[in-house]
Amino acid sequence: MAKKKRKKASKKPSKRKRSSVGGLRKLLIIGLITLMAVSALAVLMLDYRVTSRFSGSKWSLPTHVYSRALELYQGLELSRDGLVWELEKLGYRRVTKLGAAGQYRVVDQRIDVCSRAF
Repeated sequence: MAKKKRKKASKKPSKRKRSSVGGLRKLLIIGLITLMAVSALAVLMLDYRVTSRFSGSKWSLPTHVYSRALELYQGLELSRDGLVWELEKLGYRRVTKLGAAGQYRVVDQRIDVCSRAF
């Protein structure tokens, strides 16, 4: 007697499983595309807000300089009155005894300064 060969069962996933995996994949792709579109829209809206807030006549106002550059070094030709004028412009107060930062005193030809922290 001849033996009949049995066919091996194929291990291919059923069509039902394959279609559910494909549907999930499509859903994820649609979700990612939607998320990217919403993110792009949010970035464009933020760009518009920032651009509109920082542009315009707000920056056309004149500026004020609140500091003065003054280099003091040995050998600098600066009169006593010139140094007192510079100290006054910088907001230093003339006192008889130095006690705090931002003060100066004039003694004969000498000027003592208690400078601010920098």
